[in-house]
Amino acid sequence: MTGGTRPCPSCGAPLPQEASFCPYCMETLRHRREAEPPVRRWLKPVRQAVLPLVLAALAAAAFLLYDVVTPDTYDAWGELTYTKPLTKKEWMLYKLLPSSDNPDIRKPPIAEQLKEAGRLAQENRGQPGPKKDAPDRGNR
Repeated sequence: MTGGTRPCPSCGAPLPQEASFCPYCMETLRHRREAEPPVRRWLKPVRQAVLPLVLAALAAAAFLLYDVVTPDTYDAWGELTYTKPLTKKEWMLYKLLPSSDNPDIRKPPIAEQLKEAGRLAQENRGQPGPKKDAPDRGNR
């Protein structure tokens, strides 16, 4: 404190020189000045607007990069007729698989397949070979 007193302009009570308010009447002695807004006040709305745009651009770039890197292949079934030979690149992009609904490749159940295999084995069985003369070893 610098010493010295001054009277309160509202109630007249003695106050120190550096007092900012009167403790008797609660009157403010030094009026506050308006604070100036920071210079970069505009930065937050700009960030809020630019960030989604940047994220959308990154997502679009990732999608386009994925589309460029992955080959254009399609799953389909049916008969293909080509008017001209395929290039090597076109040939590598095709993956031809038979359809599961194709009646030409349906197999009978495994039990029927086993019966058929057993019947074919019986039909194709040859004559038994000659018996070898083996010494009689008796009852061991």
